[in-house]
Amino acid sequence: MSTFSQATLRCRCGAEHVVDVADSVRASARPDLRAQILDGTFHRFACPQCGAVAQVEKLFAYNDLPRRQWFTVVPAASLARRSEWLAFAERAFQAVFVERASPIVTAWAPQLTRRVVFGLASLREKLLAFDSGFDDRRVEQLKLALVEAGRLIYVAGGYCHLVAVTADELVFEWAPPGGAGTTRAVVARSAYDAVATGAERDDVPAATSLFTTPVVDMRAIYVPELAGAGES
Repeated sequence: MSTFSQATLRCRCGAEHVVDVADSVRASARPDLRAQILDGTFHRFACPQCGAVAQVEKLFAYNDLPRRQWFTVVPAASLARRSEWLAFAERAFQAVFVERASPIVTAWAPQLTRRVVFGLASLREKLLAFDSGFDDRRVEQLKLALVEAGRLIYVAGGYCHLVAVTADELVFEWAPPGGAGTTRAVVARSAYDAVATGAERDDVPAATSLFTTPVVDMRAIYVPELAGAGES
């Protein structure tokens, strides 16, 4: 089941209000929550006094067993602590699918796509990519190639995500930290096909790291890890 807890938000106008935020999302039982993630309304709350909208980024578990997806979602700002979150996600996975699971559930474990996802925009991108039949690792590899070619601009701490897919095109958005000046880049779907089939070279800088851990995020190549940070 999906689970929730309460959080108190303080608006810039000074007003405080209590909201329900997810600690876990079971997408197969709550397709409305999955739809909110895809349309960008999930964990967005308007201040009852001034109407300003706040986006809440927090730790939660996302699973969709019919689609064989098991994600640990953490705030985008935690990317520099990814090794700690990888360890956290592994412990959670072992507890659910090994230590406390029935044999039937344990048998599902090798079939699951496991990811540690940094931020709601990245989670939306993952769902969009998988719904479109894409390998998210190849999407990130394509983004690296586009940055290398100057089609996308990435600045550490900024935004660089797939936001739409049509029969012929992929649409990416990128923006510097803070989100000011968001820019779109439209790429022919054949560009993804070329990466996915290996027609494009596989030696885009550090691309191989996208295939070795559940952190499938090209931003990790540009964001150094913090040493000695404690786990949340």
